[in-house]
Amino acid sequence: MKKISLFLISIFCICLISACSSKEDSTGNQNAQINDFSEKNTESKLIDNKVSYVDLEYDKINKKLTLLDLSLNKVLQEVPVKSTETIDAYQKIKDGYAIVKSTYDKDVDNAKQENGIVISTGSSDYKTSYEFILYDEKLQEKNVIDLKSMISKKLMTEIQESQEEPKIDPLGHHIAWSTINGIYVLDVESGEQKVHKIEEDGFSEYEIAFVDENKVGFYQVKGDTKATTRYGYWDLSTDRIVYEEEDDYSPDQIRVSGECLVLNDSEDPSTHSSSGKVVIYDCQKNQSNVFPVDNTESTFATVTSDGAYLIVYVRLDNELMKHRVRIYQLSNKECVKEIPFSTEKGVQFYDFGNSKNDYLLIGNGAAGKVVYHVFTAK
Repeated sequence: MKKISLFLISIFCICLISACSSKEDSTGNQNAQINDFSEKNTESKLIDNKVSYVDLEYDKINKKLTLLDLSLNKVLQEVPVKSTETIDAYQKIKDGYAIVKSTYDKDVDNAKQENGIVISTGSSDYKTSYEFILYDEKLQEKNVIDLKSMISKKLMTEIQESQEEPKIDPLGHHIAWSTINGIYVLDVESGEQKVHKIEEDGFSEYEIAFVDENKVGFYQVKGDTKATTRYGYWDLSTDRIVYEEEDDYSPDQIRVSGECLVLNDSEDPSTHSSSGKVVIYDCQKNQSNVFPVDNTESTFATVTSDGAYLIVYVRLDNELMKHRVRIYQLSNKECVKEIPFSTEKGVQFYDFGNSKNDYLLIGNGAAGKVVYHVFTAK
């Protein structure tokens, strides 16, 4: 069993008259004042038993699904995964968890970990079975659905060829795939299959994520040196596509928080820079917010579920020991909080998590899982 470890993190909160002063030029706020947060909001901390956070992980190296209570530093349940199986998607849904599992006729997915990042080879072999499995909150199996018997042969062929990661809606009612031909959505209860075909207008394949059970968020990119990004959502209830476009911008990841899509780009390894902007789209209000940040903060960003704050993270050294989080208020683009902190060497943060109003950084270290409490929203 892989050891789960929560590292003691040194916390240095900056409470100066001018917060996040290095952001003066990019935000245009030369005297961003610290907001009147409560004691709980102005101190970052390790996750503890006051913040309940249970997470489902797919351990590709040891081939098992693991339900972790990170506040108690405890494994709650494990489900073994056979050497001939891969977990193509897994996530928390209402009242439990859901996964998409492929089975092959020989061993697959020889994963390994390098510098805190798990590298998986996957498989291009023929899937002998393709299943959607529902679990309860204790990771006890509730239902198994044979996807190969429900989806069209054409879509199954495209899934097999593209090996795209399926997406599951927050209620576990729909699964979506993005292929070279468009977006496919399967209603796993009724068996109904919908498709939005890609247009021949020079834009790339869709990168997708469910916003809710009826909205599939997406982005597409056209061009290289002068890229244009189209982003928005497909409303399944009305079959309507809503989108906007951003010039001179090319994301490589889509996050969802509340009703918002949050696009992250990547760092150029030759210049160690990025676009310096986070593109946010509110799918309830149909409003876009292109938010200027400090250089590579644009590569690791999310918003609080109420759409009030932007949370960004950067590593400050190549040893993966020094890190920084900043909190921006979306309404006035002020930096209201800055948190530099240190960890043991080699801690690679890879995602955000949240439990109610508490927001966390999730990462891997030499000894196992690392979770750092970032912010408590009002």
